[in-house]
Amino acid sequence: MFVEKCQMMEYDLSKLYFMGDLRMASMTVEFFKVVLKNSANDGEEDYKIIKSIFDEIKKKSTIHSNYKSIDLSPEIEPNSVEPKEVMDFFEDENYLFGRACRKKLNNAMLKRDYQTLQADEVFTDAESRKQGIEVFTFFLYDYKKGIVSIVNAKGAPGTKALGKAIETYTSEYKLEFHNIPNEEGIRVLYNSESPQISTLEFEVPTPDAEFLQSVLGLDEEVIREMIQDDVFSTSISLKPIPYGKLSRKKETVRNILDVLFKRKGNFSKTVVRGSSEKFNSRNFDLNAKMFTYPIDVKTYRTEYGKKVNYNLQDVVEQFRVGLHKAYEENYDLIVGIADR
Repeated sequence: MFVEKCQMMEYDLSKLYFMGDLRMASMTVEFFKVVLKNSANDGEEDYKIIKSIFDEIKKKSTIHSNYKSIDLSPEIEPNSVEPKEVMDFFEDENYLFGRACRKKLNNAMLKRDYQTLQADEVFTDAESRKQGIEVFTFFLYDYKKGIVSIVNAKGAPGTKALGKAIETYTSEYKLEFHNIPNEEGIRVLYNSESPQISTLEFEVPTPDAEFLQSVLGLDEEVIREMIQDDVFSTSISLKPIPYGKLSRKKETVRNILDVLFKRKGNFSKTVVRGSSEKFNSRNFDLNAKMFTYPIDVKTYRTEYGKKVNYNLQDVVEQFRVGLHKAYEENYDLIVGIADR
């Protein structure tokens, strides 16, 4: 799919991902089923017409060199102290790919000269009337299945930005967002015909002396010394031999999962790595409420021993590739849970 096409091209991926040392930040993608509602009677409409709605919205956008922008808060004047919200649209072959942004307050930030260590305001009061620094996130919306993937970013607008775009530029419709529940994800593994489990990970909060003594086999006096300041947690990981599986039998897998469902409250973390005939190997966190997927975004690379920051367009492409990968690698699972 998209990621595979990028890897076949000579384009930025060789520069973007494989040029020396890379500084990366791990971020989380969340998935939501999008429901289109009629504003007048709250009745559900065919979500497939959302594409035509956004096609009309984009006709009202401001066009830049490589993206289009719409104002999500036209009721707020540019010189207002209230934070403006903006949405940017980028070209994408199959999906609606965009960036949702919210302005940060000018007096909540500093700029600093690191040679003199002198701090100053980012913009003067006059400058801040027409300019701003924004917190942003990226999203990917599948028109055909009505599923949106969005990167979880603190302070950014989130899925509500898509709803706000619809309500701001059309009075006929509104959007509802239903998260993809994590528990349903593990049920897809449980109910499959050929489930397999390759890894089990547990995190035991504040293990007591008896537990540590049984696991480590140390003397009671040594154990008491270890836990005198309290042991915060202990992690246990069960793995098979390389390329092996802990269990391939359907009934055994189900018995294991039944026990884990009952006892997951005993652990602060319970992760099952499994696969089936419907999807490739992936992690299921039984303690998480929502099904999520991690992506990495690199902030700089090292060239000839020097650190070089990625420019904004490089960052956009990293989010594009990451969101495509997150959605496409989990497509069957997400669409199955959403019943789309």
